[in-house]
Amino acid sequence: MGNFNVLVSQVICLVMIVALYIYIFKVYPLKKDIRSLVYASMFVVISIVLNALSLTIPFFGVPSVKVGFTYIPLLMCGFFMSPSWAMLVGLSMDMIGLMITPTQYPFLGFTLNHIIAAGLPALFIQKSKNLSTDKVRKSVTVMLVLFASIAIVYLIPLQEVVISGTDFLLTNSIKISIILYIIGACTLMLMILKRVENKMGEKNSDVLAKWILITIFAELIINMILTPIWLDVMYQIPFIFSLFIRMIKACVMISLNIIIGFSCINILKRIIKVS
Repeated sequence: MGNFNVLVSQVICLVMIVALYIYIFKVYPLKKDIRSLVYASMFVVISIVLNALSLTIPFFGVPSVKVGFTYIPLLMCGFFMSPSWAMLVGLSMDMIGLMITPTQYPFLGFTLNHIIAAGLPALFIQKSKNLSTDKVRKSVTVMLVLFASIAIVYLIPLQEVVISGTDFLLTNSIKISIILYIIGACTLMLMILKRVENKMGEKNSDVLAKWILITIFAELIINMILTPIWLDVMYQIPFIFSLFIRMIKACVMISLNIIIGFSCINILKRIIKVS
């Protein structure tokens, strides 16, 4: 039954990948030029290197949380490049990564993750060109409040969690600490956005607001929804079991990806402007 589920998932993912590429290349035809090829190659290389540097850190004393910044260059690729180039970068990163560190068999669900990570920001940038900065900022506030509310509502009734096969009791002090961190992280993002607007102008504030939205959407879709589904299909790890760990990881990684990614975007904008 497990092998059948994997096969069905592979077919579904393949159909989704082909459909995405047909749509993207029809709506946003690939513009071939040397500069785009160079930037695309750069994003692929950085993603592969960062993927190799990912670490598994302990949580509740058990090594269970994989931390890495593989998705930052993929998200940035989508931020700067067209949807067609971005999706090629996502696919290339996955294929080259499999050649460097081959697995028993490639699972197309993770390929789809990489394609979405690069393609989603590119589509968002294309579709949000006519959105005002004020609407983007309001969307950021709504997304942060929504994310924090869902996380807190999910966390409050939990009594225990299973991490790497071990049961851990969630005491009230642990819950309060996590809730305070979630509220603090979301509040910090809104304060940074306001400070950027005051210090660096509306244009940079708009860039940061869009980057925050892209980061949150990517974390929710890829790491909170798709990846647990793929793990359930491949290794029969129940979706709900991995949700707690991924929620905690998301709270940390969203903040880090926003801060690191926005700094890298400003640097890359200068490089592109000079070149």
